[in-house]
Amino acid sequence: MDRKFHLAQELGIPSRQVAIWYQNKRARWKSQSLEMGYATLQQRLESVLIDNERLEKEVQRLNQELENVRQMLVASTSTSNSYACDEEGNSGLINGEPSSCFHRELYACLIGNNERQL
Repeated sequence: MDRKFHLAQELGIPSRQVAIWYQNKRARWKSQSLEMGYATLQQRLESVLIDNERLEKEVQRLNQELENVRQMLVASTSTSNSYACDEEGNSGLINGEPSSCFHRELYACLIGNNERQL
């Protein structure tokens, strides 16, 4: 209050006018601060929306890959037990379950899919 009074005396204006000047200055500062905060939030929102879109595409790609693997598993279990996998005569199915050879083939297929989509 003392500072405002001295300023008013030096400038030759009423102290109420100095008080209003300070009040307006605080209001401008608050408004600018809110505008900066809003701009920051807008940038964050845009970034999150871009990440969300990227993640949705990744989920779609992974769901498609999962569907492809399921189809491969269905196809492999519907083949006969005489399916030859390697030179030793290991079959693609052992007791109705895919063999480790099938798992290696499946893994190789998945790795191949990933490399093509990257």
